[in-house]
Amino acid sequence: MAEGDDSIPCELVEIIGRTDKPVVVNIDAGSLYDPLAEMLSGCGVPVFRRSDEALLFLGKYVQAGLRAGRQGPSRWEIKSRR
Repeated sequence: MAEGDDSIPCELVEIIGRTDKPVVVNIDAGSLYDPLAEMLSGCGVPVFRRSDEALLFLGKYVQAGLRAGRQGPSRWEIKSRR
């Protein structure tokens, strides 16, 4: 994995940092992608390594938003749950 400031993972972290929208990443792949998952997670991006876990979270996210009368919890609420 490229580790320069212009690498795709670094660019992704920068983009995520500029938005107030909640963002999670699903990397349902083998150990080849462990460095990417660790890098994103280390930057505070919630990373799911299995699709079924990501979908379970998405269901909880939507239900929490419906109960709260809004589209969903803020990105900070998501980080605190992980």
